[in-house]
Amino acid sequence: MYITGLLIISFISSVTITVQVEEEDPLFEAKELYYIQEFEQAIERFKDLEREFCDQPAPGAYCIYAKIYLGRIYTTLNRHRYAEEYFTGAQRAADLYRGADPNLFAQLNSYRTQLSLDRGNRLEAERWLARAESALRSADTSLASVFSYHLVAGNHQHYTGNYREAIDHFEQILNRASDMERSTQTISYLIQAQHNTGISYSQAGEINRALYHFELSRKLTEEFLTPESIALGFIYNGFGSLYYQKGDYNRAGSYFFMASSIFSKNSDFEQISAGILNNAAAAYLKTGNYERAGDLFDRALEIQTTIPEKNHPEIAVTYQNLALVEWLSGREREADRYYEASIRIRRDHYGPDHPMLIESYRQAGEFYAEIGDRNRPSELFEEALRITEHNFGKKHPHYWRIHMSAGRYHAEMGFFDRAGDHLYKARDQLMDNSGFSLVSEIDFLRVSYPVDLVAVAKSLGVYKMKRYDSEGSMHHLMESVFYFDLAIQAVDHLHLEYETEAARLHLQERNRDLYGRAVETAYTLYQATGETVWIDKMLEFSEKGRSRIALELMKETIIRQSAALPEELRKEERRITGLVRNLTREIESLEISGLHEDEEQIFEKKEALFNAKREWQIFSGRLRQHDPEFHSWRFESDPVSRPVLSTLLDVDELMISYISGHRDLFAVTVDHQGARAFKLGEMEAIAAHIKIIRKAIEADSPSDFISSSKWLYKRLLDPLPVNPEVSSLLILADQELHYLPFELLLTGSPAGTRFHEMPFLLRDYSVRYSPSASVLSLNKTNRKPETDHILLVSPFEQSMGSGAFLYGDDPYLSELLPLSLTGYETDTIADLFLKRRSLRDHLVPQQIKRFRNDQAAIGALLSEDLLKYGYIHLATHAFVNPDHPSYAGILLWGGEYDDGILYLADIYKLNLNASLVVLSACETGLGKVYPGEGMVGFTRAFLHAGASSLLVSSWKVNDQSAARLMTGFYRFMREGNSYAESLRMAKLELISHPLYASPRNWAAFQLHGI
Repeated sequence: MYITGLLIISFISSVTITVQVEEEDPLFEAKELYYIQEFEQAIERFKDLEREFCDQPAPGAYCIYAKIYLGRIYTTLNRHRYAEEYFTGAQRAADLYRGADPNLFAQLNSYRTQLSLDRGNRLEAERWLARAESALRSADTSLASVFSYHLVAGNHQHYTGNYREAIDHFEQILNRASDMERSTQTISYLIQAQHNTGISYSQAGEINRALYHFELSRKLTEEFLTPESIALGFIYNGFGSLYYQKGDYNRAGSYFFMASSIFSKNSDFEQISAGILNNAAAAYLKTGNYERAGDLFDRALEIQTTIPEKNHPEIAVTYQNLALVEWLSGREREADRYYEASIRIRRDHYGPDHPMLIESYRQAGEFYAEIGDRNRPSELFEEALRITEHNFGKKHPHYWRIHMSAGRYHAEMGFFDRAGDHLYKARDQLMDNSGFSLVSEIDFLRVSYPVDLVAVAKSLGVYKMKRYDSEGSMHHLMESVFYFDLAIQAVDHLHLEYETEAARLHLQERNRDLYGRAVETAYTLYQATGETVWIDKMLEFSEKGRSRIALELMKETIIRQSAALPEELRKEERRITGLVRNLTREIESLEISGLHEDEEQIFEKKEALFNAKREWQIFSGRLRQHDPEFHSWRFESDPVSRPVLSTLLDVDELMISYISGHRDLFAVTVDHQGARAFKLGEMEAIAAHIKIIRKAIEADSPSDFISSSKWLYKRLLDPLPVNPEVSSLLILADQELHYLPFELLLTGSPAGTRFHEMPFLLRDYSVRYSPSASVLSLNKTNRKPETDHILLVSPFEQSMGSGAFLYGDDPYLSELLPLSLTGYETDTIADLFLKRRSLRDHLVPQQIKRFRNDQAAIGALLSEDLLKYGYIHLATHAFVNPDHPSYAGILLWGGEYDDGILYLADIYKLNLNASLVVLSACETGLGKVYPGEGMVGFTRAFLHAGASSLLVSSWKVNDQSAARLMTGFYRFMREGNSYAESLRMAKLELISHPLYASPRNWAAFQLHGI
């Protein structure tokens, strides 16, 4: 589904201008102010000139041009009434002026054309433009007259949907002005012509050409005008619109924000500001933030309803986007009302054949298809196709997007022949436009519309699967998996284009259903053929769809700790990534505060963040140029194969990869004997029982715990045959399974409700977890030589210290208490490491470093050489933030100049070589689960920082239970047991004591990593 009706604002309201003048011309200074967009000063100067030259008995050319410029400035500022007054005055003066040549009338009529376009009066604009063209034909034309005419004529063609003709007009300027002397006047022409060319290429569907012209326009503007220039605001909006079309909604939102921040500072640009708010809201909508999107749309509509013309087309844009918000929010009646209003306004304003109606019809068609209307969608899709072919032919993106929407609708209705006809037309035209073939390897760099390729290929995959379900023909099934594979390859390519983590997270989230359907199709083929190659395909699809970004973050750490990059590039990378993370954290902190006075700071921080991200794009280009092979290794990701995966497992270990399909949950098991695949049932029911079991643990309710625990075991593990020699499980969780500690599942019916007698899975198996098999492989492959040195951190053994004053008003930290047993915990662990177990221990004794109470400050930790520690143990408080996941933190000792919180952003910047990091704190295993990426929290942050394994907690545990478990874990580990087996034995010790046997005391702690 596409958000449509995106308002693409052309930089058409500041078209320049005049006859060539010499510096002794009395208008020269005022014109220069106009060219560099210092409008207030220009108005003041031109009014002085108007009084000077128009009060004479016979007003001359200077009087006329002063009025013309004032009209142009007020047109640019959207103060149309004043513009009309000055143009009318100029017209009267020109009619009386005997020396006026036709060039003056050509320019005046061009400017009046622009004013009519801005006011939405197309017929009036056509009349003025015809007069301008007639005046040019009757005189020796000046460059100023020619350029002014071509700018406005191009804008007129763009307005009427003739984008190719518009580009021809703009290129007339570019071809001539590029060879002229670079005066302020010439540069002004070039900026506008480059930008308007980009806008028209964008609307014509040629994104790469549009980007090229926008970039040229931006460079000229930044060199020539001020940073607050409205020209830059228009250009940023253009960039945002293009990245929106490319599907990079986060980058689009950044550009829209930059544009809106420029326009919001000038009350004369309220209506344009409303349009930019519309665009920013559209980007929020695509990232799933419906509440924020609706709020921005409402704000835009509030501004736009002040427009005198109540049926202005910009209001139609907002209505259309509000309709989508209402639709996605389940309010169908309101959505229907907004769609009808949007279509009516556009049809009345533009006429029945205008391109601006295309997306209105298509999106409304998708809406009516979704709510089950059997007739309206076909009518709307056909009308959209008619207008598209009338205006553009079959080469425009509208053509294949409409066919794709129509094909999906007919497939859902079971009209397979009509669905195939539409979808194959979409596929063929998209391929023809990008110049690739399905019978050869696709060069994705040549694909102009990778987002559309994802959508069309996925639609064909779904269509083919539906035909298989209906007809049972195997060739439909094989084609289905082929198209899903093609779509996933296109997503892989988009990962290389998207520079920010947030953009990639949303890319994975948007396409989660794609990976699920691909896995489901591969499983169906496995069931139909019995061939294990389809199990391998299930694993490949799953690995590409899970923890992709975590893998990329780990690669950053490997690069940071290696000599793969020259020191100059490494320093530059550290500086930019550190700047991005710090600014992100500061912005989130300000937004969380919710204080009105912080809005200006947020603006400034976001502007700095935007520029930092642009720096990262430039750096990435330098990296690609320096070492293309290294750049490819860093930014491309092939999933680990099953043969390689089996070598990562211990002899007695079974890996279970849980994979969410379109609706059902699947499992692939891998051990040294081979691989199997299973369908486990609907994910929705499984997720519901996970919520029940967590609530039962929190309430200490044995009955609810027993029923859900048994149900989950029967659904998740009982169907999987396990080799009797297996004693260890490696779990790759997905979706809500990230919130389930598998060790607490009951393998049978307990004799009673006493926890210490229950048949927990833990009694049979040790369990460890990993975000993905590829993360596990990279972690193990790049593991460095280990050290037995340990760092122990316990800030609050006796008191919360000075930090308590800072934490007191924080909603996440208001109920914290001292952790009196953490002193005992760390003392015991230290004693275990002091014991000499071997000759090596005597020759190379372990170093034990302790930070206690006020020693455990952030400054002390960050100044320590953390690379030398094989073990890092943090016995302290921690908190998660469900609204802003990256604002989670681990508490250290607060000081005069810091709050004592080690935030996720700080953890990402750590440089570790730890075999094991233990977070003996509450809820350190939690975070936000992103579809397709998994849990984003402390575990992911420490893996990125360089840790090989982590021991974390999934809920709050009292410090007595935590201390017992931790000391037991280290004792068993120092005796030579693996991390997983040591944790299992420590938990069994707690279970053997009735006082600590409840899962809430031990099940929260989970081992992640190798």
